[in-house]
Amino acid sequence: MVWQRLSKWLAVGTIGLIGVKTLAFPIIFEGISMQPTIHPFDVGVCDRRIPFEDIRRGDIVIMKSPRAPTLLICKRVIGLEGDLICDSKPVQRKDSGYLDLLTFGSKSVYVPKGHVWVEGDNKGHSMDSRSYGPLPMGLVQARVVCKVFPLKDATAFPRQLSD
Repeated sequence: MVWQRLSKWLAVGTIGLIGVKTLAFPIIFEGISMQPTIHPFDVGVCDRRIPFEDIRRGDIVIMKSPRAPTLLICKRVIGLEGDLICDSKPVQRKDSGYLDLLTFGSKSVYVPKGHVWVEGDNKGHSMDSRSYGPLPMGLVQARVVCKVFPLKDATAFPRQLSD
């Protein structure tokens, strides 16, 4: 009798653990690229059940880094396939050879099929699509649904209405 109950709870617990690992996972954020929305050591919850066609502008996503695929990065989706992005970033001045933060070069980029354009909220301290270009949707691992710690800053990240 006790063994039957114990085995039932063990089965339910195993299924629950698999569900948590498969459907959602906690994450401790590092870096300053998403400030002021997310700070280093904030804790969030991510949803793995994100079909590529359901990614929306404004979503905060966890992606494999295009430069170091073993690392995960957190960025906001700015553009989807077919979008025209006007990318502005500092350029090097020909006369001085130094990077001039007041002189911006701009180019327009179409986001190709199967790609997204992502940027950190802290534009001055983010390696993102402005550096990498459009990123393959296959790098997207999850969508950040909420920040749960510190408790005083706990917040949900609601989905934007689709266009």
